[in-house]
Amino acid sequence: MATVLMHGYARPVPDGRAVANFPFGFRFVGPWLRPSFAKKGYTDWQSTEPWIGQFLDDYNDMIASIATSIGKQFRYVDVRPAVGRNDWANELHPTNPGFSRMAARVHEVLKTI
Repeated sequence: MATVLMHGYARPVPDGRAVANFPFGFRFVGPWLRPSFAKKGYTDWQSTEPWIGQFLDDYNDMIASIATSIGKQFRYVDVRPAVGRNDWANELHPTNPGFSRMAARVHEVLKTI
């Protein structure tokens, strides 16, 4: 029987940083989080950072709960410890070292399957 492995998401910083360019002509402008809060009147990104964190903590908790209820056929990997506050390249994407630490956590779980 196949095993499904799913990771959650770390706690991004909604400070308005955008991705300007990627290789191969892919261009993403962003930012994504801060403008949405600003449209609602929340212009101090530091006050909204805990909200994003709590939302993603709840999301991770939900995935962990599903994994617990299903059993070994569904494995959850918590990547939050791998990506700290200073490990974000922009509002949605970790830095390369952050991604590497996330991948290492996933790899550790894959080795046990």
